[in-house]
Parts: sequence; structure tokens; C-alpha cells
Amino acid sequence: MREVITMTLKAQKRAKILEMVKNKKIKQKDAAIILGICRRQLIRIFKEYLSKGDEALNHKLIGKPANTELAVISKRKLCR
Repeated sequence: MREVITMTLKAQKRAKILEMVKNKKIKQKDAAIILGICRRQLIRIFKEYLSKGDEALNHKLIGKPANTELAVISKRKLCR
């Protein structure tokens, strides 16, 4: 069964570019210029992409509550 991954447009663009690098259609240097990052960062992202796939391109905090978010219990107490 296939797993569904929610991705932002930025992550989708990165996935397309990194797939082209993987298939050797473009060079890492050119991919870095397209994405607006330095080559060193591209290499770091590319290694993670090779090991984890598309999941690696999403921001790591997506789906997690913010540090400043009040707990549900605290919200209920405030509403009373």
C-alpha cells in the first residue's frame, strides 16, 4: 500500500530538481542555483533525500503544536 505524503509547493519543486540530479539530468551546481541555495546545502539535502525520500524535504515541525500554544486544559480554564 502506498503512503501519502503532504508536501508544500516548495518541497515539490525541490523533489523535482533533486530527482533530476539523481538521474544526472542536471549538475548539483546548477540545481543549487535553481533552488537558490549553496552547493554545500544542496549536498546535505540531497543525501537526506536519497536516504528518506520525499519525506526528507518537508519541514520537520509540520503537524506538531507550536511551542507557544497553550495546552487544551489551560484553554478550557481560561474560557470559564
